[in-house]
Amino acid sequence: AEDGIRDRDVTGVQTCALPILEDYLHGLAYTGYIDVNCIIGKDGTPWPLEFTMRPGWPLFQIQQAVHLGDPAQWMLDLLDGKDTQKVSHSVACGVVISIPDYPYSRLTKKECSGYPLWGLTEEDVVKNIHLSEVQCGKAPMMVDGEVKLNQDMYVTAGDYVLVTSGVADTISEAACKSMEVVKQIEIPSAMIVRDDVGERLKDELPKLQKLGYCTDFKYE
Repeated sequence: AEDGIRDRDVTGVQTCALPILEDYLHGLAYTGYIDVNCIIGKDGTPWPLEFTMRPGWPLFQIQQAVHLGDPAQWMLDLLDGKDTQKVSHSVACGVVISIPDYPYSRLTKKECSGYPLWGLTEEDVVKNIHLSEVQCGKAPMMVDGEVKLNQDMYVTAGDYVLVTSGVADTISEAACKSMEVVKQIEIPSAMIVRDDVGERLKDELPKLQKLGYCTDFKYE
C-alpha cells in the first residue's frame, strides 16, 4: 500500500513494512538503539512483533564481541549524529551464566549475592566475558595450595551473572568458543548454562537463506 501499511493484520495490530520503518526513523533523525523482533511467513514476508528501544541482554553483550575500538566513543559520537562504529563481520555467539533461583529469585527472595567467581580475570572481562550482575567483593580463594580468606575478587550481585562470547567464521565454531570460556569459570553455586546455543540454526539457517536472509552466515 502507498501509505506503507500491510493489508494483513497480525494479532490485531497493523504492521508497517520494514523499509518504510527505516525511512521513518531517518526522517525523525533517530539516533538511538532499536531492535525489531520478527517472524517470517511461509512466503518469506517478515512480520515485526515487538520493538525494543534499548540494548537488551544478552543481545548487546554478544554484539560487543564484534565491536571494534572504544565503545564509549562511538556511543558518544552517535549522540551527535555521527556513525563511527566499526565492527567485525565474524559470527558471535553468547552463553548466559546464571545461578539459582534464576529467573525466579525476585519472587523466592533467594540470596544471590556474594558468590565468588573463580577463574575470572580482568583481562577476560574486557575480551570475551561480559559482566551483568557482578560486583567487587571478598571471598575465599585457593592460593599456592592453601585456602585464603577475604581475597579481593569478583563476586555475584544477582542471579543473572554474566555472558560469555565466542567469535569465529561459523556459527558452530563461535558457539564452541563461547562454551570454552564457560569452562574456565567456577561459582560455588549450581551454575545454570544452556549447552545447545546455536544448534537450532543447523536446520533453520538453510530455510532462512532460501528466503534470502542471513546469506553470509555459515553453520559449520
